Amino acid sequence: MKEGESIKVITFGDFLISELKNTHFSPKESEILAFVIYKKHVSVENVLENVWDINQMPCRNDITVFFSKINKKLKNIARLNTKDSIVSVVPNKIETDFENFERLSLVSLDKKDTKSLKKAFDIYNGDFLPSISSDWALSVRMYYREAFFEVGKYLVYSETNVTNEMMYLKKMIDLGLDYNVVKLIVEEIEKRYEFDLVYEDFFDYVLLKNKLMRFSSYIGMVIIFDKEFPLEDNIRKGDIILKIDTLTYKILIERNWKLSKGKDIELFLEKLKDKNAKIKKVEII
Repeated sequence: MKEGESIKVITFGDFLISELKNTHFSPKESEILAFVIYKKHVSVENVLENVWDINQMPCRNDITVFFSKINKKLKNIARLNTKDSIVSVVPNKIETDFENFERLSLVSLDKKDTKSLKKAFDIYNGDFLPSISSDWALSVRMYYREAFFEVGKYLVYSETNVTNEMMYLKKMIDLGLDYNVVKLIVEEIEKRYEFDLVYEDFFDYVLLKNKLMRFSSYIGMVIIFDKEFPLEDNIRKGDIILKIDTLTYKILIERNWKLSKGKDIELFLEKLKDKNAKIKKVEII
């Protein structure tokens, strides 16, 4: 590696050093390295306390073996340095996605710097170290996840192009956006553009996530009418619809947990019939 160059470390969506894409670090080696990079300078005791469970904590000789294995895999691009019982990664020129994300997002939210927030949004490609279950990683993960969703919500609300809004929403849903937040954002879009329709790819994302949830928030249906009916003018806030053609719609109706699924569907269809809808066919999806 040339002098003055920095190494690039990825932590969103799993741990990776860009310059060592073909090098496999064990889960524990990855966590040690990620913890030291995140903390910058940390004591050996702090590594032991955070990376290992208190009932499985190794002795100092064992941690030294881990450091040696990591340094061997790091080759000539960097190394774990232990001096006076303080662990750090040298050289210090390390570029991390979490630092870039934080730099671009937190300050930019205050300044309403949309250009920087879009860059931050692109950097976040998944949870911080999702395969690591230690307390330190869990707390950091939630911190960056919440920051990402704040960035995403700002971009959705400030966007003037509905296609871009849906693009932001798709990524947020794919990475675990809470359904209550999804509904609030969709309702905001509906108010702004005075329409209740969404694009097919967005509808499919919400439908897929809904099926994967233990307690689904929506009931999915395809409704075919005998004659043209403006379904978009006859749904409740929180429902999501996709118009296929003049007679066919896909719809996600928000669950009423006080009712059975069957009763929920029955009442919804009765309300449409009260509005003179002529329904030819209903299919649950």
